Amino acid sequence: MEIYGKNFQPPRCPRRNCKAHKGYDNPQQWSKWGTYTKKPSGQCIQRFKCKVCGDTYSRQAFNWDYWLKKPQNLHTLVMSAVGGACNRQVARILGCSSTTVDRQLARVARQAAIFHWSMVEKAAPPTEIEVDGFETFELSQYFP
Repeated sequence: MEIYGKNFQPPRCPRRNCKAHKGYDNPQQWSKWGTYTKKPSGQCIQRFKCKVCGDTYSRQAFNWDYWLKKPQNLHTLVMSAVGGACNRQVARILGCSSTTVDRQLARVARQAAIFHWSMVEKAAPPTEIEVDGFETFELSQYFP
């Protein structure tokens, strides 16, 4: 799904009470509804209107950093966490509290789990399975 490109098509309505929240049946259920410019970056953001519920939303609603005050810190946060830094150390690097780091890591983990399961659903089941190195030891592998 393309978030920032001109060819972005919303896959669903982001409103939970909308009938199209699970997905649009056809592209005619939404329409483009103007644009706005983000103040910090000057980026032009496309808005859309759901024809099912009548609400409007932007393509930002599908971003993983939606509703964050400082989304630019997520890359540093993730790379530090993957690199083995503790949460307090990451908080000192970013200049925020350790509870903020905890919250943001939980958010990134939820998004990663959602992405993982969406990829697992699309993947074909394995056709060949190779089993290698399975041995049963009574006490220890060193003293069979």
